[in-house]
Amino acid sequence: MCDSFTANDFWKEFLALEKPREESLEASSGLLSKEKVSIYGTTGSTNTEILKSLNENFYSKGLSLLSEGGSSQELTKEGLLFHKSLVAAAEQTAGRGRLGRKFYSPAKSGIYFSFAYVQKGGVKNPALYTITSAVGVCRAIKKLFGIECSIKWVNDVYIGEKKVCGILTEGITNPKNGIIECAVVGIGINISVNENLPDELRDKAGGILGNSLNKEKTAASRTKLLAYCIHEILKSLDSSENIIEEYKSLSMLTGRTVTVNPTIGEERGCYRAKVLGISDNAALLVQKEDGKQCELNSGEVSLSLK
Repeated sequence: MCDSFTANDFWKEFLALEKPREESLEASSGLLSKEKVSIYGTTGSTNTEILKSLNENFYSKGLSLLSEGGSSQELTKEGLLFHKSLVAAAEQTAGRGRLGRKFYSPAKSGIYFSFAYVQKGGVKNPALYTITSAVGVCRAIKKLFGIECSIKWVNDVYIGEKKVCGILTEGITNPKNGIIECAVVGIGINISVNENLPDELRDKAGGILGNSLNKEKTAASRTKLLAYCIHEILKSLDSSENIIEEYKSLSMLTGRTVTVNPTIGEERGCYRAKVLGISDNAALLVQKEDGKQCELNSGEVSLSLK
């Protein structure tokens, strides 16, 4: 079986989506530049790889990604160099999820990638990158596989009652000036279900191709899915598309009863509530059992999917 996964493979697929005037591997698309793409068979964590590059090449040298000037800060030459850096891998040995959790990232079953986005004026709302990425993944899966997805607030993508994708967004602060200069978004997608899935994930995790591990089809789909996802996400971010209505429409929680965990680690803080919907700023709107309504901007929710 050939499990080819290289920068050239990815770039061919990405250029096919961009449809440039000249079909050249050396060309740079309007959304992405080939020289900013790093592809690995195996890495520890794609988010960590991006952060390592940022620290070694810029922050350790006292350089900034944004110019001085308050909310009107422009990207410096360093910011332009780092903006839209992309790292992808077929396997992670130290994948990271939200709240310090491990993210299971086995070989031959999925695609794991991270990208940096340097925002003019700094990052004001990290949730924007999460919801845009979630919608972009849903669009990509529908276009490539013809499968409808839903989103579990705030960062998980589901097919049916199984999670197929998790997203981790980190706002990165420049130690020199304390400004959140960029967002690093990490995305892990299960194409097939790994046969060695840990017990705690067996009832929760699924794959785009279903429960049978089809290694050849997974290998063939990995590069295409990466190209489709990053194309959809960057296109939305670059155009400042208002993604919230589509995000709301994809919510799998609206109308369902969930357990809210407002403070992780404090069991007494948990409570049950009915989800009323998603607000315009991507907060979860819930109604507690006593009838009180509230807006959740942080924490997490869980529900029985059986």
